[in-house]
Amino acid sequence: QLNLNSASSTGAQALAVAARCITRGEQELMVVVGAEPALPTLLMEANQRTGAIASSGSSRPLTAHRSGMVPREAAGCLVLESRQRAEARGAVVLGRVVTTASGCEAHHLVAPLPGQALSDHLLARLLQGAGGLEASAIDWICLHATGTRRFDQEELQFVRRAFPNVPWISAMKRSLGHGLGAA
Repeated sequence: QLNLNSASSTGAQALAVAARCITRGEQELMVVVGAEPALPTLLMEANQRTGAIASSGSSRPLTAHRSGMVPREAAGCLVLESRQRAEARGAVVLGRVVTTASGCEAHHLVAPLPGQALSDHLLARLLQGAGGLEASAIDWICLHATGTRRFDQEELQFVRRAFPNVPWISAMKRSLGHGLGAA
């Protein structure tokens, strides 16, 4: 058992740790769970004061009408297993984790550093970790998409610059709410 707390990236961090355990042969099967309770009053008030909470009560990231995030209670669960284990039981492989990379700006509660330097660095690490893959080979990106103007703008600028042929983009927080660790 391993507990992580990395705010919005907790679920992704847990997935990366589980994939590493399987890749190293330490485990054959991992259950990855991300869960997020309701935000405590003090944290909710802090987010409201920074303008991070949607004024409309509706999260619309990556749109002209975005006004912030809508924190939600949420949970998600994913089972990962080694390829050998999946093949031995005749499972249809639905996806695979090729490589992961993460970073922490520790800059601001809801805004990234301007200029996307960390995003550039992480993309380079991902491509290298995938055996020198080119950015053009990526066909799907799941964006953070907080719904805040500053963060969405930085994220979209990065995507436009890093991916000349923009891949398919999704932003789960639009549908599920800002479940932070469960996202």
